[in-house]
Amino acid sequence: YPNNLGLIIEEFNYYLSKGDTEKAQASLASAIEKEPNNPVFHFNIGATFDELTAKKRKEGMHEEAGVFSKKAIEGYKKAIELKSDFSDAYFNLGIFYYNESIELNSMASDIKDQTLEAKSLAMAKEYLNDAIPYLEKAHELQPKDVNTLKVLKSIYFNLEKDAEYKVVEEKLKALGQ
Repeated sequence: YPNNLGLIIEEFNYYLSKGDTEKAQASLASAIEKEPNNPVFHFNIGATFDELTAKKRKEGMHEEAGVFSKKAIEGYKKAIELKSDFSDAYFNLGIFYYNESIELNSMASDIKDQTLEAKSLAMAKEYLNDAIPYLEKAHELQPKDVNTLKVLKSIYFNLEKDAEYKVVEEKLKALGQ
C-alpha cells in the first residue's frame, strides 16, 4: 500500500526506532509527496538530518555532516514557514545552531593553522548568533520552558551580552531555577 499515508508514517516510525535514519528519511520523503504542507513531516526531516549531522561529526566525516546540516536547517525552516507557532521547530533549530557552534569550537582547538582556527572560531560565534532569534521565539511561544532559557543564558554569556544574560537569569530565578 504505497499510497497509504498511515502506513508510510508507521514505516517512518519503525525505521527511526531501529536507528535506520536513511530509510526513515525515504519514508518521510514519501509522506511529504502526499502532504507537502504538513509541518510535522518537515520538522521530522530536520530532526533526522540533525541526527545524521551529529553522527557524521562523531565519525569525523565533517564534509558529509555539512551536507546533512544544510538539510536539517532547511527542514526546520520549512516547518516554521508552514506553522509560524511551531515552538519545537524553533527550539530544535536554535539548539542545532548552538550544537554546531560547540562542535566548531571543539574542532578549532585541534587546528594547528592559526588562520583556520580563527575562521572556525568566528563561524562558531556566528552560529551562536544564528541560534538567538529561534530560541527567543521558542521562549516567546513557551515562556516557562527552562531548557530554552538555560541555552539562551549560555549563549548570552558566551557572546558577552550582559544585559540579555541578566534578564534570562531573572526569568530562571522566577521559575525556581
